[in-house]
Amino acid sequence: GRANYLTVQVALRACEGIGSVSVPLRMTLLFESGQVVDDQDIFRIMGSNTLVLNGDDSVATIHFRLDKVSRRKDGQRFKLKIDVDPTRSVLSGVTPVVTTPICVLSKRKSVDVPTTAPAANVDSNSPRKQLKHGEVVLAKQIAAMQAQLSRLMGLVEAQVRIPNPSVHRDMIFGRL
Repeated sequence: GRANYLTVQVALRACEGIGSVSVPLRMTLLFESGQVVDDQDIFRIMGSNTLVLNGDDSVATIHFRLDKVSRRKDGQRFKLKIDVDPTRSVLSGVTPVVTTPICVLSKRKSVDVPTTAPAANVDSNSPRKQLKHGEVVLAKQIAAMQAQLSRLMGLVEAQVRIPNPSVHRDMIFGRL
């Protein structure tokens, strides 16, 4: 739903000597290939629009949404590039980071299955009755697939929440 979002954390590594300098961040939405997405408006930051790393607390948590599904972008997955905003920062030489590819899926619409056939089509050889049975079978299959997708999405979300040292290492800025 519209309340859902993705979360990524970034940090400055070896930030001694920075003190309390604020480090503004810039985010760019990319395709998995590294090409910049033309329509940057599909990327939306949740909460505060100003993302800054502070020297005292050099970890930033970013909550964001992607408002277009991958299917509408030729099935391409997205990446988020996070770097220091050079127009607003005095720091230079900080290496940007890129998230792992993100596939954005849409939620399937539920199928309303009629519970009764019209009275004119009640006889057992009626094509309407056969179609109704097919609709019921299809609706059950769709419901099972939706349940499986929800379970898999929950596992993916749980995996994103668990700090994985190898993924965390990829999400940290390079040395100053």
